Amino acid sequence: MLAAAMSRGDPMATAQQQEGRERFIRAMMEIQFDGGRWLAQFEEGGGAIQRVVLAAAPVSVALPGLEGMELIRQLTQDPVYQLK
Repeated sequence: MLAAAMSRGDPMATAQQQEGRERFIRAMMEIQFDGGRWLAQFEEGGGAIQRVVLAAAPVSVALPGLEGMELIRQLTQDPVYQLK
């Protein structure tokens, strides 16, 4: 219904759409991620993080010595991450 009103150039529909965009932007600005706190639930070594982040075994082996957010950054670059 909103799409039909917008195709007719209804200014009320355009105003509703703009208000929806603004609410979405405000909501997105309130999202915060505390990486350190999230990572604290896992033991050292990265095995548990890998099981949570990836759907299967990674295609490429993680660089040795990576931990924390650096490990997560590398895991999300692996093609298997797209399967999750």
